[in-house]
Amino acid sequence: MSDSDCCLIVFAKEPVLGKVKKRLASDLGEDNALILYKAFLKDTYSIASLIPAHLRILAYESFGAIPQYLYSTFPHFIFYPQHGADLGMRIQDAVLYAKHM
Repeated sequence: MSDSDCCLIVFAKEPVLGKVKKRLASDLGEDNALILYKAFLKDTYSIASLIPAHLRILAYESFGAIPQYLYSTFPHFIFYPQHGADLGMRIQDAVLYAKHM
């Protein structure tokens, strides 16, 4: 597979207090869970930037707001809002979107 055949899709949520890493928040607290999630996003971008891909898509959930943090953390990605009732449907939808790019 060449770089021209490779597409990378990252799934992420806009970091909003109380909306991310809920299971961790029960042990760490919502503030610390949010800080950790933001660090995870930055790490994900660093790793993703090393993967050769002709197309980079960020499938995002922003809870009805503009995903400002994600825009600043994932430059050079195409942003696509997640659609679907569960993760499997959201993955399928994002893959179909990527196929039509």
